[in-house]
Amino acid sequence: MDLIEGRNLEELMRQQPLPALQAAEYVRTIADAVHFAHEHGTLHRDLKPTNILIDIFNQPRITDFGLARCEQLDPHLTTSGQILGTPAFMSPEQAQARTEAIGPESDVYSTGAILYYLLTQRAPFAAESLPALLDLVVRREPVSPRALNPSVPRDLETICLKCLQKDPARRYRSARDLSDELGRFGRGEPILARPPNAVERIWRWCARNRALSASLGTAAILLVAGAAVSTWQAVRARAEAARSRQIAHFLQDMLKGVGPSVAQGRDTKMLREILDQTADRIGKELKGQPVAEAELRTTIGEVYLQLGEYGKAEAMHREALKLAKEVYGQQHPEVASALDNVSIVLYRQGKQAEAEALEREVLAMRINTLGKDHPQVAMSLLNLAAFLQAEGKLAEAETVSRQALDANRKAFGNENQYVTTALNNLGCVLCLEGKLVEAEGIVREVVAVERKLLGNDHPDVATSLQNLAKILADESKIPEAETLYRQVLALRRKLLGDEHPDVAQTLDSLAGTVQDRGSFAEAESMYREALAMRKKRLGTEHPDVAMSLNNLADVLICEDKTAAAETTQREALAMQRKLLGNEHPDVARSLCNLARLLRTRHKSAEAETMLQEALATQRKLLGNDNPDMALSLEELAGSLGDQARLAEAEAPLRECLSIREKRLPDDWLTSGARSALGENLMARKQYAEAEPLLISGYNGLRQREAKIPFANKPRLEKAAERLLWFYEETAQPDKAAEWKQKLDELGKPAPSAKLGVETKEK
Repeated sequence: MDLIEGRNLEELMRQQPLPALQAAEYVRTIADAVHFAHEHGTLHRDLKPTNILIDIFNQPRITDFGLARCEQLDPHLTTSGQILGTPAFMSPEQAQARTEAIGPESDVYSTGAILYYLLTQRAPFAAESLPALLDLVVRREPVSPRALNPSVPRDLETICLKCLQKDPARRYRSARDLSDELGRFGRGEPILARPPNAVERIWRWCARNRALSASLGTAAILLVAGAAVSTWQAVRARAEAARSRQIAHFLQDMLKGVGPSVAQGRDTKMLREILDQTADRIGKELKGQPVAEAELRTTIGEVYLQLGEYGKAEAMHREALKLAKEVYGQQHPEVASALDNVSIVLYRQGKQAEAEALEREVLAMRINTLGKDHPQVAMSLLNLAAFLQAEGKLAEAETVSRQALDANRKAFGNENQYVTTALNNLGCVLCLEGKLVEAEGIVREVVAVERKLLGNDHPDVATSLQNLAKILADESKIPEAETLYRQVLALRRKLLGDEHPDVAQTLDSLAGTVQDRGSFAEAESMYREALAMRKKRLGTEHPDVAMSLNNLADVLICEDKTAAAETTQREALAMQRKLLGNEHPDVARSLCNLARLLRTRHKSAEAETMLQEALATQRKLLGNDNPDMALSLEELAGSLGDQARLAEAEAPLRECLSIREKRLPDDWLTSGARSALGENLMARKQYAEAEPLLISGYNGLRQREAKIPFANKPRLEKAAERLLWFYEETAQPDKAAEWKQKLDELGKPAPSAKLGVETKEK
């Protein structure tokens, strides 16, 4: 044979799995070559990574046809009953030495096994002895590639597992068909194969394990509205260890296939009952099998988490962590993974400080046991960035988010779910920091990649669309944001049901955009639905419950229900102080909101105190040029103006305008700040500086009128009033008449009083 300079696939794969697209392209070329061989009557029968060489042009070459069979010469060249091939990559019919069943589909199986290896760094099956390995090839389903490498796209996993079907008739009928399917995947087109549902997996397992499935006796196999779920009600204590482990793996696979994202929003009551029953029996039925018990508890915990049952999820993951420490000791990758699961549940429960502390422990353990460049280290950085963001540590969160993005790109390539999650988190941090243009570009990139990898109907796509809608709302693109929020709400209801915390989150956000266009009663109804949902699922004290209370109070103000609004807002603030501490961006935001309300109720001195506290927190946590701080400065100036302390109000007004000119140069809020500063200067008879600010402020608001939320529409009229007052105050009757006419055109009669102390409009 010709000399091929290069490495084989096994050598190439020693560091990390290949990026999905590269793996798919390699295997597509291999499939084309296999099909060519088949067309010429030759079966390879020993396809494996060491027999695939990558040449200097980065093209795979199939080698070692030592076990090939030339069907044109002698279709029965091998003696019946003789096992040929490499067990870890051979088809079930080869493992059973059924030579009459070996055909092109057998090479398709081995090609799929190579794809599995490229995606996961391991063969589909491994065992300590040849008989045990052959038994696994014949009887067991391989572990899902995504369970070993979550960055694997679902479509590529489906292609891989179709190749690995036990029944040759269920595989691709030819290597050409496999090549065509991989081509569709590479071009981003829909593939033809579909993953088997839970019902199919159950019956295949039972068909291969008749004696074992019969011994389950009281095991229940149930269907939930067309999506199958399974539970086992009894595993006899005297069962052999190997059989217990096998049953545990079976149940683990079934439970992973019936989470709410698979159930597509159907009634999950039966699923919850099955999980509860299974959880109650694990300790007894798997006594003495800590590894199997830990794996099954982890799976149940993951499903509980998806269902929003955070307390039950935490209990499962803490038990799994305890078992992992008993088996592996205190420092081990499995212990780190179990600890990681606990930290995620704590984060979802709003216990961000605890989650951060645990995740730092996970990160240190993974660096110590796996090395700083391992993919699991990249995953820990991802989680840590999210926890820091939730705690309001935005500067550190941005730094860690960028580290996580670089680490995940290095570990997994550019187009995978870990990288999109890192981008999403970075976009959220940038949004909170007021870097909206950069944030929008990043999140739009995320949506495009996720739709390509996951399809349109996926929880991760819904999350990214939610984030994009939030950014659009912050950019005052209200109609576009509302349309997107409604799409996300419909998708989340479909995927997660009507009581999931993520559905409540979207309801809250949608209500905000509905409120911005003036539909206050509709917004209040949405806020109350979200609040009830969160209290039911998260408990009466949770950061998200406090956020819902804050939002409800805001719309009550718009409806002139100020007494109810004050009670609600004080409840939200007290809850946030208790759960988050006094120095947190959400607490500062609540202080600002309550201060705004107190000003409308003529409690400006109390409002001033709250705003000073909010500003101190924001300067410490967010820096000196955050948009949230600009709002607090604007409110502080207003409260000082309410108390006729106009000279003191000038400094916060100038700082507010400076921040907005830097961060929001083309926003109506910036124009409003110019007009407000102009009024302050006018009231203190600094007319020369006041006039251009008043004119620029009004013109900017008029140009951006369509982007001003409904509750803030009076700002345009207020800006016109200020100019009328200015020209009356400076004895310019012609210009005063001109601005009186403009006020009439805006639909509001000219004010009867001249310049006075400003009160904050709703």
